[in-house]
Amino acid sequence: MTWGWQSQPQPVVRPLTEIRAVIQAGDVVLTGGRSRMSPAIRMVTRSPVSHAVLMVLHNVAIEADDHKWNLKEHGGGTYLRRLSAIIDDSHNFIAVRRPPTMNDDVLRRWANYRLTAHQPFASTGLAMMGVVRAQLLLRQITPTLLQSRKPLASVEWVADGQYRLMCSELVYRGLVTAGVEIDLSRAVFAEAMTSLLPTKPDVLPVGMTRLSNNPRRELLLARALSQRARKKAGSGLPRRPDEFVRWAMTSTRDLANQWRVRAHENIPGDHADFVCPGDLLRTPSLIDVCAFEKHRGHWRRVTTPLAHLD
Repeated sequence: MTWGWQSQPQPVVRPLTEIRAVIQAGDVVLTGGRSRMSPAIRMVTRSPVSHAVLMVLHNVAIEADDHKWNLKEHGGGTYLRRLSAIIDDSHNFIAVRRPPTMNDDVLRRWANYRLTAHQPFASTGLAMMGVVRAQLLLRQITPTLLQSRKPLASVEWVADGQYRLMCSELVYRGLVTAGVEIDLSRAVFAEAMTSLLPTKPDVLPVGMTRLSNNPRRELLLARALSQRARKKAGSGLPRRPDEFVRWAMTSTRDLANQWRVRAHENIPGDHADFVCPGDLLRTPSLIDVCAFEKHRGHWRRVTTPLAHLD
């Protein structure tokens, strides 16, 4: 006989297994973790997610990422990743959302175009979005303080069009090009977007049809090439104190030099430049597929509608 009260064992939740059973091309996978810049991004955007990828096949996604975390904006780029590499134990929140309708053929053509465009990751743009966020919060507290500066000076600096890409910007452009309309009324940077143009679909070259003709073969080849560039670039911030100090001094100098040059460019930007992963989580234009969060070392399913999470 067993004395006392015994709790029922909780069912084991495996996000990768459950997501594999329902994932499809066109789905947006949003993740939030503890590594690198994730905590800072989640704090600035008031969201449990900090990274976004777009599925182009059942088990392959396209992403924009930077592995050096420098501010030169010559590193990083667009890569392909398998679903098993996207979802791992370094995350504490994972969500999958789906557009109601989209053109899969255009999505694959667009993915091939982005993989061959070789556009760098918007490292400085990501850093400056934090400055813009601080300015927007300051404007809400003291509306008259910044009333004479419309649009915000930092907005034009971040709005770099299609020349440099962040992860959520890449996903948003892919969805728009595939015919998806996304409501950004609850966007974190909605006030900054009032000074930007609506995002237009990317103009795809006529010959960009390889992914439609033989998607598996071409994606595997492109993945091998993208992983080669990823390994060559390395990953993460310097760990040794002297290397970190040297990295910080170099990045600060490069940021200051870019500020002097780009302050006079007045690059016309669009909404995609200011879309963050939290916006893709909150927008009512995407349908909830599934979501998981880690609680005390164990995964559990999220039942709250994702558009209501803050």
